[in-house]
Amino acid sequence: DAVRDPLPAKLVDEVRAVPGVAVAEGNFSRFAQILDPDGKPVTTNGAPTLGASWDPDSGLSGVVLKEGAAPVGVDQVAIDKATADRVGFEVGDPIKVILRDGLHDFTLVGLVGLGDSDGFVGATTVVFDHESAAALLSDDGTIDTVDIKVTPGTDIASVRRAIDQILPERTEVVTGDELADEIKDQVGDIISIFGTGLLIFALITAFVAAFVINNVYGITIGQRLRELALLRAIGASGKQVRRLVLLEALTVSVVSTALGMLGGFAVAKG
Repeated sequence: DAVRDPLPAKLVDEVRAVPGVAVAEGNFSRFAQILDPDGKPVTTNGAPTLGASWDPDSGLSGVVLKEGAAPVGVDQVAIDKATADRVGFEVGDPIKVILRDGLHDFTLVGLVGLGDSDGFVGATTVVFDHESAAALLSDDGTIDTVDIKVTPGTDIASVRRAIDQILPERTEVVTGDELADEIKDQVGDIISIFGTGLLIFALITAFVAAFVINNVYGITIGQRLRELALLRAIGASGKQVRRLVLLEALTVSVVSTALGMLGGFAVAKG
């Protein structure tokens, strides 16, 4: 759960010089707190508030422009479309963002997302061009990651070994698949916590429901004793009466379960 150390910015040029590397792009992932139109911080459910750099031409980050244009210059930003839709921002609006050195005013020129998604796994994300990110997010000449694209036909493993040779201590190079698995595991850990809580809640609900249902059927049968006695009086056997009660209970339970599932899906979708 530790935060990774930043990297020296000069590492980008060193990686770019490795044989087999077609593109090397330094990136930032720092603090950036968006304020809503009323001046209140836009919060998340535990996800980070990120400020990041983005080069729309490299195609390495997975960030996709959804509306507007890519930001250019220190007075322009793009934010994730999910946050914009939730808070009410539109392309062209003024926007205030708190960075490491205080409050800044920008113009919102674009809305972005991660791949097909409009958001970044729950995080609020403010995107700058690389030069602006270097000026606004970093005060010590460091970056956070280096995205790498190898030349087509080059063996990734050999390029990886070559890059490993020039990396400083406490730094590693991983493939895109490994990074995706790592992020997936992190998100999975968060989801599993909610899943466990919901499972406990469901078990408690089922336990309470069992008593409620038992009492309902007990009262229902108690109110129908004369009807059942009349059935016995006109010739119905005890087995027939029991089968009648069980059949009614089965019918009610099947219909109730089906309606409950449909209602559950509707609530979940909503």
